[in-house]
Amino acid sequence: MDSPPPQRGRHSPPALPDDDGMLCIFLRIPPDDPARLVCKGWRRTLADPQFCRLYREFNGAPPVLGPDRYPCSWKAVDSRHGRILLEDMGSGGFVVWDPITNGHWGMKFPSVNRQRWTGAVLCAKEGCDHLGCHGPSFLVAFVSCIYQNNTVTTSACVYSSEFGVWSRMISVEHPKRVNNTVRSILVGSTLYFPFDRSFSVLEYKLGEQKLSIINGPSVDRRQRHVLISAEDGVLMFAGMRGSKLYLWSTVVGPDGSSAWAQHRVIELEKLLPPIAFTPKPHSGVPHESGPNVSGFADGIIFLSTMAGLFTVELNSGRTKKGILYNALGSGCHCHDMDHPSINMNLLLFSNDEFWSFLNIG
Repeated sequence: MDSPPPQRGRHSPPALPDDDGMLCIFLRIPPDDPARLVCKGWRRTLADPQFCRLYREFNGAPPVLGPDRYPCSWKAVDSRHGRILLEDMGSGGFVVWDPITNGHWGMKFPSVNRQRWTGAVLCAKEGCDHLGCHGPSFLVAFVSCIYQNNTVTTSACVYSSEFGVWSRMISVEHPKRVNNTVRSILVGSTLYFPFDRSFSVLEYKLGEQKLSIINGPSVDRRQRHVLISAEDGVLMFAGMRGSKLYLWSTVVGPDGSSAWAQHRVIELEKLLPPIAFTPKPHSGVPHESGPNVSGFADGIIFLSTMAGLFTVELNSGRTKKGILYNALGSGCHCHDMDHPSINMNLLLFSNDEFWSFLNIG
């Protein structure tokens, strides 16, 4: 009598197919090893939506892509849910690009003054788990700031690929402009955009089409802090102080009001090399005296140090030295992040090149 098949736990990885040896090998490639995923002969397998979903289920994270190329007139703006939002410098609009399927869809900018602006892309499918998220069903949020008469007016609207139109513009006033060099944070159906040189955050509720201002935690303003989100959808701030990485999150009091509280502290002294805590020469800036929070994506915080770029996984606290891959023309280049001046922003790609350190998923 045959024994019954083993029962899988709630969080166990999915059963692997036993009829394709190469597929089983691909599924076991670490998500942070793009060098293993660049063979053109494997492109059909790796670009298959079913493989992308199975990979996410098995590894819990999307793979880091190998180098790729795109038109020089495209400038990276944001990425999320398997899609990349780019500014098309030639046509004067946006392009949403799916690098897995190579599908791309264009749209004109909304009719609004764009003294300073930023954008965000996200999946538009209700109930999607985003494990194998691809295709033309998406939303693009647009945020613009206009300074006039000593007042900054921040306006926002959203584009629906289903209807092919922008929503009506809504506005709110704030003394600062939105920071267009860092990535927005998505929690549920709400986007959060940090303001420039401020701990305040613009809250954009897409479903309600409502803009609000949220004040950040009361921390040392001389040090750099970035806006992040935890896996459970909690909005958080992260910042360094000495050898410790501090995390702040919002808590709800008995009266229903929200406040910021210290959530967690990660001691990095034994996790990073001693040179990482060496002051940066000639910086003259207090927050540059040691490791500096440079960015955040997919549960990973990026630290810029004198020893190079390091990643810190929020769930495990594990650190790792970062390596950056990029495509320049027809050549492929790999950069070990040893230079202390490298500052990875939250977009994880530069204005002119697609950095494959970006997780697509």
